[in-house]
Order: sequence, then C-alpha cells, then structure tokens
Amino acid sequence: MIAPTPVPAFCERSHEARFAALDALSALTENLAGFHYSERGITVSVPRGQFCEVLQWAKDHGLAERQTWYFPLGSDNPDERLRHDASYPGSKGFWLYVHFAPIS
Repeated sequence: MIAPTPVPAFCERSHEARFAALDALSALTENLAGFHYSERGITVSVPRGQFCEVLQWAKDHGLAERQTWYFPLGSDNPDERLRHDASYPGSKGFWLYVHFAPIS
C-alpha cells in the first residue's frame, strides 16, 4: 500500500503562491491583518466584521480553518478595526486570531 503524500506546509509553497495569498489578504483587510507562520499553516489576526471574508480568502488559497482564538487586549493598542468587542465592564476588547492549515 502506498502512503498518501502529505500536503506541503504553507511556508513550503512557492514564493509566488505565498505572496499571492498574502497580497490578497492585505488587499482584503486594508493591510490590517497581521499574520505569522505557525506549525504547518498560517495564523491571521482578523479585523472586526471580516471573519467571513477571511474564511473565503483561506478557501480560495487552499487553506482551512483549524483553530480560532479570542485573546484579551491588555496594553496592546491595535487599530480600532482589529478590536473585537467585549461585553463586560473594564474590557479593552479582544484580538481574533484564526489558524489556517493547507488542504491542497
């Protein structure tokens, strides 16, 4: 029996493919979405109100959502559009991060 070929990590894709995906993400989010390579995929900070658009971006670039986190803001001072609302007194809001992994 032949073992299936593993899907290459996002950082192992060609420069052209990676930069096309990152350029599209920057255009979609007006250069607000930060990212970093993690594990075999990419983790993206999602601007408020753009979760569905970022999910579609991922699908268009052969990526699938693997994990989603809300991370509380402390002394961070991100652009207002990166703040996700919190519904309790004293909260400064949250970052929303999504980890995507290659599916193709």
